[in-house]
Amino acid sequence: MLGAELSASAHVSLAGAPRAIRFKADRVDRVGDALRFTDYKTGTPIAKQQKSGDRDATLCERIADGRQLQAMAYARAGGPGAEGRYLQLHEGAPDAAASLSAHDVPPWSEHFDTATAQLFRAWEAGSFFPRLRDADSGDEPGSCRYCDVKQACLRGDSGARRRLGQFNEARAEGAGPVAAARALYHLGREPT
Repeated sequence: MLGAELSASAHVSLAGAPRAIRFKADRVDRVGDALRFTDYKTGTPIAKQQKSGDRDATLCERIADGRQLQAMAYARAGGPGAEGRYLQLHEGAPDAAASLSAHDVPPWSEHFDTATAQLFRAWEAGSFFPRLRDADSGDEPGSCRYCDVKQACLRGDSGARRRLGQFNEARAEGAGPVAAARALYHLGREPT
């Protein structure tokens, strides 16, 4: 083990300009000539499938839609051969779901670059919005139950959820804050 709670940063390019994504890893190890950054997870496993290929596909999908970028940021920061890993500590989690890793190789790296570029564009445009509606199901996301600011949110307001869904159903065309918001909503999927 090289250390715990170590700070580092991953670098991405946005329109040719380098950007840093800073983080603190729970644990960093040297494995052979490469680094392995670990984040301990105590909640529900990210991917519960028995086959490693299916778990990898789920992680790749979640990187593409911007939901699980941490392991990829770790892998990017660690240099060639580095691994970003989620280590599941949740009691009752299937053994197959105990460890889930990402490496800075295609297609994960391509999805990571696309997702982080869109997130930076939305940030710069001031286009973050409440995720009152899941883009796939239309339902309120489960994460709303655990949000630290749920008391100040429109959570539970079906009218607001419906209006947000209608707004985001349009394609993300052009530039500016509206297009950035719509593109962020549809990150990793095509709008219907």
